[in-house]
Amino acid sequence: MKKTLPNPKDEQIIDYLKRILKRVEEVTIDISTMKTDLRMLKFNLMRIEHDSGIIKADVERIRDNYETKK
Repeated sequence: MKKTLPNPKDEQIIDYLKRILKRVEEVTIDISTMKTDLRMLKFNLMRIEHDSGIIKADVERIRDNYETKK
């Protein structure tokens, strides 16, 4: 059985494909991390919005109590 030597062009193409695969994997991880970060940011914004609503209600209550005492 005759052993064939690898073609240098084929090896170069395989190297390019391996590099592309590595970059795609890195991008996939980055996108996943960004999605997680965005999810956490959304939760933080929802919490801030909720807390702001509570503060607004408290300020209105204080104002109403102050105005009724006048």
